[in-house]
Amino acid sequence: MNYIAQINGFWAKFSALPDGKPYHISLFFALLNINNKCAWTRTFSVSLENILNLTRLDKNTYYKACKFLHENEFLEYFPGRNKYEAARFTFRLLSDISESERNVSGINAESKRNINKHINNKTDKLNSICKKTCKYLNLCRL
Repeated sequence: MNYIAQINGFWAKFSALPDGKPYHISLFFALLNINNKCAWTRTFSVSLENILNLTRLDKNTYYKACKFLHENEFLEYFPGRNKYEAARFTFRLLSDISESERNVSGINAESKRNINKHINNKTDKLNSICKKTCKYLNLCRL
């Protein structure tokens, strides 16, 4: 699993959902971090106590967030059979989201190129000004 591609896929998909809440994001990234520490195992388990401490969510919000992430296909959620059994999770590969779904987030490839071009132009201008200022003040050798 590619960590960065998974994060980008999450944001592309999540931004298209009107009912996404901050606690959904918190739980997703906490679980992603735990899975990273588990060396990206396909299915991993987390005790309720550990995930509640990590996310600072209460039980009801945790269960709502798990249901939301499961129903919207961010991950598969397998609750424990009782309060002593840890829940199991399996991440869906969000890095496979198509380009058309990524464009729903409002920034397509052409827009990204234009933004990057603008940033590079501004950076070049600032570097030029800094070099002239340094040369004028004898702060550095060019």
